[in-house]
Amino acid sequence: MNRQSLERQIVLAANRLETKTAELNSRGVAAGAHRADPAWRSLNASHRQLKARLRRIGEIEQLDADLKARKAGGASEGEDAADEE
Repeated sequence: MNRQSLERQIVLAANRLETKTAELNSRGVAAGAHRADPAWRSLNASHRQLKARLRRIGEIEQLDADLKARKAGGASEGEDAADEE
């Protein structure tokens, strides 16, 4: 899954969660009692899962960038060693 589609899904999930939270608040449900509502729990879980996936994608992108940097560094070190001989 690419970053753009995941970010779009996070925005949609956050909007759904905010809508449900506003609905619960309008019914007079205390903020701490939102967890008792199964629909709110489901929306909150979906939002948290998407955020965790996005964090993992960021970690993978960082690993890829580090790997490319090491490969580029290794190629230039190999050229330097050949020049010294």
